[in-house]
Amino acid sequence: MEASNYDQDDLNNAILCDWKEARGDGHAAMNAVAHVIFNRGGAAGFAKTLHQAIYGKFSSMSICTDPEYNLGAPSVTDREYASYVAATNIVEAVAERTDSDPTNGARYCANLKESTSGWFVRHIVNDPVTHPKRAIVGHQVFTRKRIGAWWHILRRNRCSVLLLISSRMSIHECNHRECSPGSYHRASRGPDSLVRCAQRIQRRFSVACIVS
Repeated sequence: MEASNYDQDDLNNAILCDWKEARGDGHAAMNAVAHVIFNRGGAAGFAKTLHQAIYGKFSSMSICTDPEYNLGAPSVTDREYASYVAATNIVEAVAERTDSDPTNGARYCANLKESTSGWFVRHIVNDPVTHPKRAIVGHQVFTRKRIGAWWHILRRNRCSVLLLISSRMSIHECNHRECSPGSYHRASRGPDSLVRCAQRIQRRFSVACIVS
């Protein structure tokens, strides 16, 4: 994320957000969550600014019913002040891009043992095809939305097999008369639509479907 998209107030909010969200899991988890905060800012489908990324999705900063919502930065005499200082150092390192991303580019995260978000469970946890896990740090689970899903038709022992692949960078071998060499099929988002796409192509080409 470009430095021009945030100021010191935004960094202070990022520190507070990071501390609220992950201090209970220690330094490694705070480091991972800090990367998610910055991964969201400016990303396609997410907030354009760091401020919007912080206050748009993290419940500790945006939902008044979250138990962390009214928690402010600790004073120097608070027993949790040391963890807040750690969060400060972590966020500054992430902002300066001097720290590698342990989440592999994740844009979603949650402590599933404490999360009360039904939306996260329904749309992220229960949809591993679209949102595969990128990392697990402490109790925090990190995911990122997969961009599309592609169906690959291969010829094996005179039998056509339909495979679900997760990358666009794959060689396609399709020998059906209705498909040109190197053709592909794209399924829309979500596991249900992937299955429907598989069934549709199965009927069209009379192939066996493997959905993984």
